[in-house]
Amino acid sequence: MSFKWINYTSNYENPRPAAERTSALVVAAASCSPKTSTSAQLTRLGYKQQTPDGVLGVLRVQSSRSIHRAFMSQEPTLDYIAACNPILHLPEYKMLFCKPCQNAIPSQELRRHLQVHHSQKKPIREPIVLEMQSLPVAQTLKELPPQPDNQPPLSFLPRPVPGHYCPRCVFYKATNFKNVRAHLNTEHKIFSDPSITATSTACFLQRWIQSPRGKWWKVKADAVPIKCHSIDGNGNFDVLECTTEANPTDEELAMMKMEVEEEQRLVDEEVGSAEQTLELEHDENTEWLRTSEWPRWFQNRPLHIIAAASATPSIQDLPLSLGSWAGEELVSPAVQEAVLRKLVGVTDHVLQRCEETLRSTPRSLRCWIKSSTTDVFPRPFEELQRESSRQKYHRTCRRFVCYVFRVHLVTRAYGLSLYEIFGLQLSRDQIRMMDFMYNTAAELDAQDATAFAMLAENMFQLLAMFWTDISKNGKMEACALVHFTGVLGIHSTELAYRTAYAFTPLLSSLIWIGRLLLLEYALPLQPYSYLKLPWPARAQYPDQVSRLVGQIHPKYMRKGCFSPLGYMCERMHHARTIANREGPRTNISWSADLQVLSIADQEISMPGLRQAAHLAVARTEQRARELMLGLWPDVDLTKIKDSLVTHRPTGIRVGCLGVGYDITQRLGPVHA
Repeated sequence: MSFKWINYTSNYENPRPAAERTSALVVAAASCSPKTSTSAQLTRLGYKQQTPDGVLGVLRVQSSRSIHRAFMSQEPTLDYIAACNPILHLPEYKMLFCKPCQNAIPSQELRRHLQVHHSQKKPIREPIVLEMQSLPVAQTLKELPPQPDNQPPLSFLPRPVPGHYCPRCVFYKATNFKNVRAHLNTEHKIFSDPSITATSTACFLQRWIQSPRGKWWKVKADAVPIKCHSIDGNGNFDVLECTTEANPTDEELAMMKMEVEEEQRLVDEEVGSAEQTLELEHDENTEWLRTSEWPRWFQNRPLHIIAAASATPSIQDLPLSLGSWAGEELVSPAVQEAVLRKLVGVTDHVLQRCEETLRSTPRSLRCWIKSSTTDVFPRPFEELQRESSRQKYHRTCRRFVCYVFRVHLVTRAYGLSLYEIFGLQLSRDQIRMMDFMYNTAAELDAQDATAFAMLAENMFQLLAMFWTDISKNGKMEACALVHFTGVLGIHSTELAYRTAYAFTPLLSSLIWIGRLLLLEYALPLQPYSYLKLPWPARAQYPDQVSRLVGQIHPKYMRKGCFSPLGYMCERMHHARTIANREGPRTNISWSADLQVLSIADQEISMPGLRQAAHLAVARTEQRARELMLGLWPDVDLTKIKDSLVTHRPTGIRVGCLGVGYDITQRLGPVHA
């Protein structure tokens, strides 16, 4: 039986047909260093390293099944880390290159790239980062200058795109001729030149990073290859097939794209599904995640995109990048973010109006608002006392509004499935209402008070639609607000699910918002006259208690009903039970160089830790001297005698100042 070898720095190549898929993982290990400092550090971190024949730093792979055996291990092995490593070192360009994303990665951004774009967990991510940090590569984006112009295109990058260049300077390139025209006007003061046209400035462009941060360079138009170069595990180029006779037709390009996507899909199924299964088996062992069902809701869905979509819009006119999905960067445009800022302001106005209604509501009715059972609650539903808590609770409502609007608009703009990516389902009435509000907000004049009031009432109607959305079959994750509770349970940076202790404050804020809005829905202080069907004020109801207790409370606010607030009250009771039993958790970890200890949000260096130990001993000795009232005998530890043949508690005797006495005997009165 023949064996092949793979070094832990190698890349997981795209699979070939089934019969050759085993050899797709294997690269030559001749250039590998048998003993490196990285290997020793990985061994200290607890990663198993298979070393047949006594060779260090080399992994032995018999077939693709050995990779799957590593997946099922709770402790990742180096062959598993190698299979999950998408980063290559290109020494010719002194940079790191992500093959799936086809992007150059600055060394300082490597950890975030693996976490956000590839959803890699810390046990797999940190060994890769630890190894790559020692390489002589570009550390920041500024150290990735564009290539010289008029060079052959780099075939391992995405295919060159049509663009335009500035004929007056060698730096500016763009994919849109309007941007070049604006550059000529502002930088070169050229407002009209018949010789500068879209045809005369046409060219092909490439860049290291496929985002607005990347800088273009111009390549030879007649040298665009049909086939791409292959890159082996050591970052060397291997030309498979290249032609400069003619550019491929659209049909050929479509076929090539389909082949690449199919190969990538196969490797993603083998690696991604096994890794997800391992995580789910570990997570579902906890009672909290078994009952919350978040792993099932978001299985095979991009957590980094879901978490990013719930962010509130920036105060600046900047686009928001959500992340990469199926090789395409999902971006919320700056114009769309500006409209979301208007909707956030309208949401704050709605909540302020609801708080005015709360202040005017009798105590007995507020006790029913606080109750989640058939009995009235002894304490009433109150306003928040601290302004910081009020802003925090309002921010949760803003995040929900931004999330539902943003995911709906982005998926529709890119032609993607909302349920496939986010697991969210919106009804036709909700989508129709959201489209109406978005278009109205986009055309809103800040000086038009009537239009703002109309938009605010429609925003309240939309929020009421979400809070009164009742599930017909008991599958609560189909409700947008219940789905959003799972989004709040995803940690935005770690991309892991929050514990019950960390989740209860977020759920409390959402429950408070729900009770406030349902009170306004049941008994508004002022009428809603701008709606298509006007909503009367509470004074129009002959029996306000019957309206709240008999109609609204049992249907939308009680535990056991299929409403969002009923579900949240049940989850809150269960989360508090688990949180009280488990208590808060503290994360304790060491840095990669084992010189810094991190406890919660604080860091302690090794010199500081040693100094703290010495300081504790010194303070203890000082307190002991104070308790002894200045009496501090000179004890010689070498003269302490312990009798090993007696079981009496007075077996240890100390010789002090030539006089032997028993240290366990009760001291008599001290005479001055």
